[in-house]
Amino acid sequence: MYKQSRAVGAVALLAVCAACAKHSGGPALALTPAEAKWSGAILPKEQNSGQAAASRRTLINGQVDMVADADYPTRTRIDITIGTPVTNSTVLWALVPDRCGTGGVSVLPVNAFPPIEVGPSGRGEVSAVVPFQLPTQGNFHIDIYESRRATLADVQACAELKLHAK
Repeated sequence: MYKQSRAVGAVALLAVCAACAKHSGGPALALTPAEAKWSGAILPKEQNSGQAAASRRTLINGQVDMVADADYPTRTRIDITIGTPVTNSTVLWALVPDRCGTGGVSVLPVNAFPPIEVGPSGRGEVSAVVPFQLPTQGNFHIDIYESRRATLADVQACAELKLHAK
């Protein structure tokens, strides 16, 4: 009876550990900055105001890719492409630790990230090299701002970045 209880306990423990690993995304990737790539889809911020009125926010979507700069390994190259119905405009953005909506402070001042220039087609893109070494762990996201204030209240879109091998 004692052996059977231990066996059942061991199986239960293994099941719990497997569920925890699945929930946390499994084991962390062991990558160097040269092997790592972060990427994510830019999605409009959900508007949960509780009001029936239409949101004044602009729907922005797109893609982000982030890798170590080939020439300067202590810098990071960030490529962003967006689409928006607002044409001929300038959009601010920043790289922020943690997940979308957490209100974290960007890794550099917002003015250190070159703005995205949106053309007459509603498409904008930027390729920026920033003085920030590509991380190989943690959580990061890109905030896309509605105004020049670049506060959490001004975020109109966000991309959760996922780490993977190049």
